[in-house]
Amino acid sequence: MILNLLTAIAGAVAARYWYRSSKVPYPDNLHSITPLGGPGIVIIEPLLKAVREGGRLNKIAASWSAVAAFLVALSALAAR
Repeated sequence: MILNLLTAIAGAVAARYWYRSSKVPYPDNLHSITPLGGPGIVIIEPLLKAVREGGRLNKIAASWSAVAAFLVALSALAAR
């Protein structure tokens, strides 16, 4: 029973992080710089920052999902 409760909690935490990773705001207006006579350069640092944050949250969510899967396996073995 305790393992089932822990599994549900781990799954809920994972779901929360998956949701948060899907809501990371991405910039819609990237700034560009055009040097004298050269091609335009787009400043993508805000985009990279958003991608890194989404990746960080996905990594946490995947870890919690793995914990939930492990607890399900333990629960199944304990029920035998």
